[in-house]
Amino acid sequence: MSAHDHKPFNAAQQDWQAAYGLARTVLIIAQNQDDGRLTYSDLWEFYRGETPPRGQWWLRVLSPRLNQLAHACVDLHLPYLNALIVRKDLRREPSLAAIKNMWEFAQQNGVAVGDDPRQFVLEQGRKAAALSLHDLDKAFGQITI
Repeated sequence: MSAHDHKPFNAAQQDWQAAYGLARTVLIIAQNQDDGRLTYSDLWEFYRGETPPRGQWWLRVLSPRLNQLAHACVDLHLPYLNALIVRKDLRREPSLAAIKNMWEFAQQNGVAVGDDPRQFVLEQGRKAAALSLHDLDKAFGQITI
């Protein structure tokens, strides 16, 4: 089944549009950082216009959108843009929990992942960083609802 045939998110146009908007946001923010990465706080600040509140409950607000993005990346054969998102204290790569989650998600969705979760995610991050907005436009332009 090709990305053209597969319609995740119950084939809802607004879900594809949300994933496309988030993909562009992730790429733009990452490309404007010296290290080519962005944090969960960066996303919160972009969408909410304010610093994240104390605690970590707000990460659960981002999770469904990030899940849609992961599905879109698989369906459109794009590298995981989620791999560009890092914890503020690490900055260099996703957390071990995020690496494990991305690797397991990819494996469960038929993506060739290899034996090393960290290497898989770092490679996805390198490939995602090399994408252009034109690449995203072209990939998401394939979708028929």
